[in-house]
Amino acid sequence: MTQSDKKLATAEELLALRQEVGHTQLEAAEFLYVTTRTYQNWEYSKSRIPYAIFELYVLKAISRGLITNPNRHEARGKDKRGKS
Repeated sequence: MTQSDKKLATAEELLALRQEVGHTQLEAAEFLYVTTRTYQNWEYSKSRIPYAIFELYVLKAISRGLITNPNRHEARGKDKRGKS
């Protein structure tokens, strides 16, 4: 995989996932082992969201029974050029 092929999650996807899980921004940041500011920057589209972070959130939420429909969050990320 080249650098340009890496996928990125969107702020909208991250927000929808957080709301479905029922986390606050602080709880989401702690769940992902990042600072609240880093999490907020992702959700407010100030920083790119590595797709691995989005996948981590989905997988941890599934393993803890926090997501009711895990198939909704399958690989939907976009590459850096905005293509699916």
